[in-house]
Parts: sequence; C-alpha cells; structure tokens
Amino acid sequence: MKISTRLAGGLGAAALATTALLAAPAAMAATDSAVQAADSNMTTVNLTVKGGNGMTITPYSVVQSSPGGDLAHNWKGKAKVVKNGKVSFTIPTDYTDGMSLQVQAPWESGNPGYVPMATLSPDSFCYPGTQKDTVNMTLKVQKKTVEGLGGNAVVPNVYKVKVGSPDSVPGHQDLPYCTMQ
Repeated sequence: MKISTRLAGGLGAAALATTALLAAPAAMAATDSAVQAADSNMTTVNLTVKGGNGMTITPYSVVQSSPGGDLAHNWKGKAKVVKNGKVSFTIPTDYTDGMSLQVQAPWESGNPGYVPMATLSPDSFCYPGTQKDTVNMTLKVQKKTVEGLGGNAVVPNVYKVKVGSPDSVPGHQDLPYCTMQ
C-alpha cells in the first residue's frame, strides 16, 4: 500500500484545508454495523500507545484502485480514547489492507493545515494488511512542531515502533486515501 495523498508537515494545498476538513466526515457513508453485516471476517487491532493517554484514535480504510481512481471501499470506525496506554477496535479483515489511524491529542495547538495520521509502514500511514484475527501494535507518541497555517502548530507524531519515527508527520486534507497495489 502507498499513500496517494501525503502532506509532509508542510502546507501543501493549505487553502483547501478548512473546506476539506469540514467535508470529510460527511463523505464517510459506511457504518460499522453495515460493514460487519457484509463481512463476517473481522480483525481485532490492539494498540499499546506509549505517551498517548487521552489521545483519540479513529480507524479508517479508504482505498482507491489507483491514485485519484475510484474508491474500492470507504470505511470509518468509531473514535476511541487511549486509556492506560491501550486502545483496541475491530475492523473487517479485508479492510486492514489500507487501514490508517487518525490521531488527535488533547494538547495539540495551532492549525497544521492537515489532519495528522499515525505512521504504520515505512513510507506512509497506510497499513499493509493482514488476514489474522488479532493484530498487536506498539505506537509511540511525540510532540512535534510544524509550520502551519498562520504560524507554528504542535501536532502528535505517532508511529509504529517497528517502523520508526518518520522525518515528517504524515497527514491528509480530505480523506486518508491509500491505493491498492
């Protein structure tokens, strides 16, 4: 999986950020129950989040057949708060290929011009997928100052420990698109 839209801590198409961020939730049409009824194979994703107590994590799986192409699927899970360094959610197994995690920290400040995502693979926020019933991941959280809209912004730099810290905080402006390989 590769990300088709990745803002590397810069402003990118910053002028569209506000409109895109407001429109994104309306674009998410599938519900957990509708997806679960269509796909009985589910994967439980257990996260240990170092330094992430109080953060909110929202799982997504928004996959295109090719960059800019039609959506293969568009799924959004329920947002959950990290408590005692742990959070877990269930996702249709087929949707783990292209899964991404939107992260929000209570200490964020400023407007980075994009929505921060957790780094889940060496080159993006897109998870490569699994067919397992359960996946355990350890994520690490760091505060990072980035150039944002109207000045600096402080955002969470969240990454899978086995992948390592990215050079810049990945993010998106409309939906966290991943592409199928």
